[in-house]
Amino acid sequence: MKPTPSGPTRHLRLLLAACLAAMAVVLPRLSAADPACVPADPRPICHTTDPEDPPQAVPPGPFWVHEGKRFFVIGVFDYPTTATSPDGGPARDFPNINKTDLAQGELGRVGFNAIIHKIHDVTPADLDKFEQHGVHVLLSAWNWKHLDEPGNELHWVREKDAQHHVGSDLDLRIQELKNKSALLGYDSMDELGWNSEGGGQLVRSDGVIDAGATARLRERLPTLDEAVSFREFVNARDPAHPVYYTEVAATNSDAGIAPWDDVPGFSPSQYRKWMAVANAWGQDRYPITLLPDGGSPPFPTAPLNRPAESTEAMRALYDDDFMAPYTPTAPILMVLQGQGLAECCDWDEVNGKTGRRPNYIETRYMAYSSIIQGARGIFWWGTDVIGQDSQLWWDIKKVAAQLRFLEPMLVSDSRPPLTLSPGLVGMQRAVGTRHIVIVANPSPVQVTSNIIPSGWGANVQARSLFEQRGPLPYNSTLQGWTDTFGPWEVHVYTNRPQQRRKDDFDGDGTSDFTWYWPSPAMPQAGMLTVQASSLPRPMRFAGGLPGDISLTGDYDGDGITDYAVYTPAAGTTPGFFTVWRSQGQHWSWFNLGGPGDIPLAADYDGDGITDIAVYERFATAQPHPDTFEPVYGKFRWIPSQTGGDPVARYMGEPDDTPVVGDFDKDGKDDHAMHKAKDSSGWGGWFTVRKSQSGIVDWDTMGQVGDIPVVGDYDGDGFSDLAIYTPRWPTDDGGGYFTVVHSSTGTSHVKFLGGLGDVPVTGDYDGDGKTDFAVYRPRTSTPAAGGDYTVIFSSTQLTSVKSRSGVRPGELPMGRAWQQ
Repeated sequence: MKPTPSGPTRHLRLLLAACLAAMAVVLPRLSAADPACVPADPRPICHTTDPEDPPQAVPPGPFWVHEGKRFFVIGVFDYPTTATSPDGGPARDFPNINKTDLAQGELGRVGFNAIIHKIHDVTPADLDKFEQHGVHVLLSAWNWKHLDEPGNELHWVREKDAQHHVGSDLDLRIQELKNKSALLGYDSMDELGWNSEGGGQLVRSDGVIDAGATARLRERLPTLDEAVSFREFVNARDPAHPVYYTEVAATNSDAGIAPWDDVPGFSPSQYRKWMAVANAWGQDRYPITLLPDGGSPPFPTAPLNRPAESTEAMRALYDDDFMAPYTPTAPILMVLQGQGLAECCDWDEVNGKTGRRPNYIETRYMAYSSIIQGARGIFWWGTDVIGQDSQLWWDIKKVAAQLRFLEPMLVSDSRPPLTLSPGLVGMQRAVGTRHIVIVANPSPVQVTSNIIPSGWGANVQARSLFEQRGPLPYNSTLQGWTDTFGPWEVHVYTNRPQQRRKDDFDGDGTSDFTWYWPSPAMPQAGMLTVQASSLPRPMRFAGGLPGDISLTGDYDGDGITDYAVYTPAAGTTPGFFTVWRSQGQHWSWFNLGGPGDIPLAADYDGDGITDIAVYERFATAQPHPDTFEPVYGKFRWIPSQTGGDPVARYMGEPDDTPVVGDFDKDGKDDHAMHKAKDSSGWGGWFTVRKSQSGIVDWDTMGQVGDIPVVGDYDGDGFSDLAIYTPRWPTDDGGGYFTVVHSSTGTSHVKFLGGLGDVPVTGDYDGDGKTDFAVYRPRTSTPAAGGDYTVIFSSTQLTSVKSRSGVRPGELPMGRAWQQ
């Protein structure tokens, strides 16, 4: 961020008009130590090709806490306001769309958990809607306008007499919103100390500070007394939610902000007195600058260590006694560059240029290096102008999604020591036996180095997360591994092998509990809620049209279950799959299927990627193209590896239902059917064509009303044939599973389930065996249900899993096609 207004008149346009042509504006780019470098500039900070001194490992510090739990902030100041942002020019002055379904749906799917929005523009209903998407709000109580400008109504930070008392507009809004789960805290005015103490000053072309223009600039700002009063009043009226504000970071903890041209420096003592205005602090630092010729430092020459440097400075500046070892007294966040430097700001353009946007490597490095230095959250600023389909927005989404999966580690107190070769920075965290190592190369040159973790486990490979590459071998002599890092590259490793599990939305090798609420009517989309086994809060995935069928599968092969729905064919319009890919954080669509076709989630080619597949029932028998025997249906699927035309497998009798499983342990799902038994006694068997041998097996089991529940109940890697007998309205003794174990061929019965319960399959304790589980649908009269009952195979203990806010009609994800 910059010391500039928000809204249509943002970024000092009116201020410029007041300065006239005889004056030059000196405003903070990054910080006062981030000048506009010119060729052959002797200052060390302009030598962007030289590696900067990497920051070192840091002691633990306070975390953000929300509703009694640690909360790693992953946020944006604004959702992109436009669908496109043309190259070479920003998209400005579009209406804010933070409160729309479009914005909140994507923010929630990706894993953003925070956004900043004006307090006077938020209602309790708005916060309820944010909460449904898993997004929390920092309520902003200020703007950049002068009191004599139109639209100046929101100056609640500075209006001490008018607002900082019981019964004021500010107080009434706090009381109205403070009990909402989506409220994260309150945002005090940006860059108070910077603009009030130093840096944010106006200088004439002769280098002399213009006191009058500077005073006019500072009229917009609260005094220290006003800002402290705001924090004290808000804390008194809502003790549960902190006040946060963002500054511009000192270049280092000892020197404060160094003098920049003719602008005076900014000492630590000046800086530290502003600690009292907030309960949590952030800094913004944007290293991809706009140079005098209108360009930006090319990759990899931009000084990307500056955000980490600012995080390091915050640790010291917000330490209670300003003495090493430095530990901040409250959480510190980092605000990162989410645009070309001047895309927001026409006053900062050079020759009509706005500056280069960060690429994926730069975006990722700035986030992870800040975290290594102790940041308890990441915000991106400037995203409102970059376009929803821009490469930078895609890159930011990918990094944000990674941080969501890592959040349990990022707030963990388990910090095993990590030994790195010179030239790398990193950290190790653990939750139970699961370890994560984050290592970054803080330089623009390639580095090959050793990584030696603690408590990793002998000969356990290092699996790279969020990258398409194989695991690294463990060197028992080294007690670690060796890896190569490109310029500014980050690698994240885990000691857990990839274990593909049904409904594993966080990739931890354990099935997660899901609730899918179908869309009742447009424009309201469907909503999937996932209580991921490793994450502190539910995951939310908005999407789906009325009548869509929900599925679960791994459609990009990253070991994480993707959100998918199938829209049935209508007339001549084919059916289509809509998939939210966890790896790229974007939608993909695939056409396949005619009227009445049943969508499937199966991996028929064994590559670890779920294929696009349907089963088509024939109205009348058709001859098999090879044997000419009559068949009543066919599987059609598009191989994920090759794509192209669908592959067909003819199979089935009237009223057969397709099931999915790998019955011969060759890594490929087999084409299989279940025929339900009817009242005449016909049916009650499985038909399986094994992909390895091509042999077709028939196995008889079941009675009228039974439901197939195929899974690996004995953990031998083979799918087991299984059925569930419901408890009927007459309470005839149903409510039990019958499983034929592939390892022994013996049958096993497990009683579970009440009237109306539906069976579900999943490995909810991560032991490699399918657990016995049922779901009780939610009812409104009486208000009951919406919970799972599971018998864990590892302990044989029974547990009930539920969540708040389940609505009637929510069912386990994928139930419609599986049963």
